[in-house]
Amino acid sequence: MPLSTERTTDAATDNRHPLNDFWGDLADINDYSKLRISDTSKFNTFIKFDFASIDVIASKEPYNFPVTSVEILELNMPNSPWEAFKASLRNCGFIGDLNGLIGKRLRMQYTDAILSQRKPNPEAAGKFIYSNEPGSCWQVVEIEGVENTSNRLLDATVALANGVNDSTFKTVFMSDNSIRTMTGYAEMLVSVANNQALDMLVNSGKLTKGVDGLYSKVA
Repeated sequence: MPLSTERTTDAATDNRHPLNDFWGDLADINDYSKLRISDTSKFNTFIKFDFASIDVIASKEPYNFPVTSVEILELNMPNSPWEAFKASLRNCGFIGDLNGLIGKRLRMQYTDAILSQRKPNPEAAGKFIYSNEPGSCWQVVEIEGVENTSNRLLDATVALANGVNDSTFKTVFMSDNSIRTMTGYAEMLVSVANNQALDMLVNSGKLTKGVDGLYSKVA
């Protein structure tokens, strides 16, 4: 169903969830608002994922129920758990609207990520600083029936660069419709537009650049 602003439940937040790793059928997605603890004049929005027919892989405690829910704070800022969750969807090969996940079987893990974390500022009492540090949050690690095609995209990009120069590569990459549905295409497109993709492929040993400005695929 479409996301709404109605409060649906007061389920446990991520850090108190009994499960660490499970498969489940995503039955529904909703959002709800909750007053901030630090500022009760403002609200936070949480996205709630309801799962059915779950298979527990790892848990903090015995869990014998067929359903569970996962909540993630919707915070669109770099290195937030929400951004890590969205990145995990792309890494699994999923593209499209979030509600397109409903009805699919997902493997969810509370796993490692680099997160922006708030800590007391040692130089200013009562103040806080933010730093990117290792942490954990909910991420999707596999979607049944959805293929991660990032390796195919990489191979296709190398093939498009083989035997051409920078400007020709950019043209053929952006006009190739066959690669647009592959995992990681949006990120690769940005890299190509910013003239970074070919340098990355050279530095990773996938391509070499000749004195004539043409790129060659490394065998």
